[in-house]
Amino acid sequence: MRVEHPGPVLRQILREHKSPREPGLPPFTGYFAYDYLKYAEPSLNLDAEDREQFQDTDLMLFEQVICFDNYHQKIILIANADAENLDESYLIACGQLEQTTALLKYGRPMEHRPGRLTTPLTPLFDLPAYKAMVERGKAYIREGDIFQVVLSNRLEAGFEGSLLDAYRVLRSTTPSPYRFYFTSESMELAEHNMLVDLGRNGLGKISKFGATESTSSRPISPFNTWNCFLVDRDT
Repeated sequence: MRVEHPGPVLRQILREHKSPREPGLPPFTGYFAYDYLKYAEPSLNLDAEDREQFQDTDLMLFEQVICFDNYHQKIILIANADAENLDESYLIACGQLEQTTALLKYGRPMEHRPGRLTTPLTPLFDLPAYKAMVERGKAYIREGDIFQVVLSNRLEAGFEGSLLDAYRVLRSTTPSPYRFYFTSESMELAEHNMLVDLGRNGLGKISKFGATESTSSRPISPFNTWNCFLVDRDT
């Protein structure tokens, strides 16, 4: 489905397809690309060449879901039943769950070729171009146009085989494969305060002036690969 603006269409789909909400489970599966930001901020001019032709958003609704709960190490099977003919739909959904259970217990594993790179990794920007972006970001900060910039440099390579092993590696390193160690407390606090300002600015776009308040600041919360400062805000 291709539309001019995804937001109204997504809200309409959610109105037409309602189901019991399970805590922690989203209504859709998929992704929002970076360029989706232009629908929330129409003033942005995102005119960079789009060679990959990724969709701004790619969301899917499924009648059946196999949900892997890695935290509790269990699998949750979900099947949707149409409420218009509930008795018949319920029996069909139960049958689907039984078939899926049998497939998981007794089905033959699907064979897949291990993935491998067919070309060397190539950065999107070479070193001089990346350094030029850094210097331009510094200039914007000195001029007061921005107070933070996050630059990235995508690596590309040819690939053949199954990406399932790549998924397994990423899953095992979630939520982040990056680790840093800093000894400067003042730097760490400055970074956290900057993120608090970012959150305040974001909430300020949809809140009344003076309506946001920090209810806690800098409690330590452990994640999979790091400990992080948090802040709670009421608005």
